[in-house]
Amino acid sequence: MNEEQNTLIGYILEHLPHGSGIDGDWSMDFNEKKQEVSFYNSYHYMDGYGYYRRWIDFKVRISLKHIDNFYLSFRGPSSDYWYINGYGIREYLNDTIRFSLEEAGLI
Repeated sequence: MNEEQNTLIGYILEHLPHGSGIDGDWSMDFNEKKQEVSFYNSYHYMDGYGYYRRWIDFKVRISLKHIDNFYLSFRGPSSDYWYINGYGIREYLNDTIRFSLEEAGLI
């Protein structure tokens, strides 16, 4: 990874959202061949009664050449997909991450 890439990745990492369910620490992997960065975190799901129920792991894959075209995916047991799709977690995370990148002037 060259200095320009390192600076850009650091800037992205600095501006990824934290809080409102995105309560874990961000980590990352860089794929030099594809010029892609995968950022990892977890969403802390809260039920309708205000109790935290589970952590849902997710990954945001961003091409350094096309930051606006990021890809959001989830890791974990298939039972999580009921929460992800049934409660709009996918849309929430997608919108929140896109907003953070827009606010940072990246897209």
